[in-house]
Amino acid sequence: MDTIPTPSMTSIININDALNNHAIVAHTDAKGIIVKVNSKFCEITGYSEKELLGKTHAIVNSSAHSEEFFIDMWKIIGAGRIWQGEICNRKKDGSLYWLYTTITPEWDAWGKLSGYVAIRTDVTSVKYEGVLNEAQQEATLAILQGKSLSEAVHSTLKILTYLDPKLKLSVLQLKKGKYLHHLSAMGIPEPYLKAINGIEIGPSVGSCGTAAHQKTFVGVDDINTHPHWVNFKDLAAESGLGSCWSLPILSGTGRVFGTIAVYSETAQSVNRCVLGLLERAARALAVLFLFSEERNQYLDQNIKLNNIIQASPLCIHEIDLDGKLLSMNSAGLKMMSVSSEDDIKGIYYPDLSCKAQERKNTEELLQKSLQGSSEHFDYEMKVKGESVYYSSSFSPIRNSDGEIYRILGITEDITARQNNYLALEKAKNLAQQADDAKTSFLSNMSHELRTPLNHIIGFSEVLEMTAQDPDLLESVGYIKQGGHDLLDKINSILELVGENDNKGSPHEVINIVDLVNGDFVEYFHSLANRSNRKFTKNIPEQEIYITADGLEIVSAFHKIAENAIRFSFDEDIVGVSIVANEETVTIEIFDTGPGLPDHILSSKLDPFTIGEQITTKVTGGMGLGLPIAKKLCVRNGGHIELESEMAVGTKVSFVFPLVQPMAA
Repeated sequence: MDTIPTPSMTSIININDALNNHAIVAHTDAKGIIVKVNSKFCEITGYSEKELLGKTHAIVNSSAHSEEFFIDMWKIIGAGRIWQGEICNRKKDGSLYWLYTTITPEWDAWGKLSGYVAIRTDVTSVKYEGVLNEAQQEATLAILQGKSLSEAVHSTLKILTYLDPKLKLSVLQLKKGKYLHHLSAMGIPEPYLKAINGIEIGPSVGSCGTAAHQKTFVGVDDINTHPHWVNFKDLAAESGLGSCWSLPILSGTGRVFGTIAVYSETAQSVNRCVLGLLERAARALAVLFLFSEERNQYLDQNIKLNNIIQASPLCIHEIDLDGKLLSMNSAGLKMMSVSSEDDIKGIYYPDLSCKAQERKNTEELLQKSLQGSSEHFDYEMKVKGESVYYSSSFSPIRNSDGEIYRILGITEDITARQNNYLALEKAKNLAQQADDAKTSFLSNMSHELRTPLNHIIGFSEVLEMTAQDPDLLESVGYIKQGGHDLLDKINSILELVGENDNKGSPHEVINIVDLVNGDFVEYFHSLANRSNRKFTKNIPEQEIYITADGLEIVSAFHKIAENAIRFSFDEDIVGVSIVANEETVTIEIFDTGPGLPDHILSSKLDPFTIGEQITTKVTGGMGLGLPIAKKLCVRNGGHIELESEMAVGTKVSFVFPLVQPMAA
């Protein structure tokens, strides 16, 4: 007879594989304790699964968010609602990463919140891009508004520390071609800054002095042992600094403006994220240094200032008091796909937007700028028939009498960032669709698979009652047994993946001794007799109480008892015992079979692992008994302990907290 195809089981695996390959996934219990993570979670954090399980997400907390942020998040998910947002976490190596996160509550069989599943997408590169562009834009505006270079640099560092509040940053300015002077810093002790202020550069003068001298990156992972820091290591130690990585801030012609450095409190190697941040910050600061220098030298010479504006990668433009464009730099002309300022002069600025609501918003912001405030907004416009997205800022320009006579606009092309955002939204929707597909599949699987199997089993029973031919009876028996085996396996898979999570009886106070001594001992003893095993038990006569669903607990015991028979041989001993102390009771199910090897014990009872490596090859099982037993045990407030020794045997212990009998 042909075997019954089971494409649905393949679908389960494909859905889970798709989700795990796409997203960063973690499961926690109701208290936020991590109970499961996928490989992408381990990959992005740098932690192993063993290091993560049993911990809360505090292990990756970056301190970038306030306490109120997490209080609000827990209020939402604790109320059973879905939470979505961006979270900044810290890797094991200390670097930060950003995730777009969706946290969905999970419920147990009685409608009680039992845990949470978090599905995340890495948006670090998008976040870094946005913050770095914002830093450059803010600093450029600061210079144009007449602020000092120190103020502009400080605003840049302040924005950069948004990426990592623990960053210790320093920017030094080179003066007279040989002396480094403190310009701005974040997180570095004042005595240290004063001590290095005015230091002369050279081939072995710390990290910054050497970087400025050699015009190249200098990374010192351990200040205490590096030759560049021989004369400064005591100062660094007093200031709590263990390593320093510095980059020179260079002009396009190789001229040194200064240095930017990142310090850490301990000796450690620089990670790629920090190094990339340094490189991009150095390039942005080079533009800023040049911008400031030119402004200071030619403050009253508009032509010089115009040259700087024209060299900027941002669109810089002037708007008159009527809201019409007066001038625009070459980067702006390129953004608008025009060749000359004559093509844009006189255009009413709000008309650049292709959407009516955006035009209205732009008009309102323009009016606010005319009243003295700086404004920021995003809009969409059509360039050669294509949608292009821009981010713009308005800032009033005042004359010597303090009167506003023009509006300065700075615009950035954020099309790539917007497209990344849209791609992220699409990826998030695909992940949600995958989750919905899994839920829909599980809800239909019971009918789609169990119904035809029950038909097969039913027809085989009819044939068994009517068939006279011994050979036919034997074949019918095989069909019937095969149907039961396949139905059991399907039920096991469904129970494991959660199809039965909302089923079961409410927990109640039960006498575990009576529960074990009842049908379970008889069942286990019967299995042993049929399989030529020796059965033993050691059960106290006292009453011992736990809170659980008795049916689920016995089901878990059955699965381990069946494993004990399956993984032992003729004349081996199998049995059950109960041991209690002041706080817990342990139900031990054991066998004196060949035992399990270490690589199986370290599998964390992962589904199919034992089945693939031992059971399938020896006894024909799927390796689901232990994982299901573990799931049922945990769902009833307990935990499982697995002990095994080669050639000695295996013991599975169910541990539950004791309760007082009067609680019954």
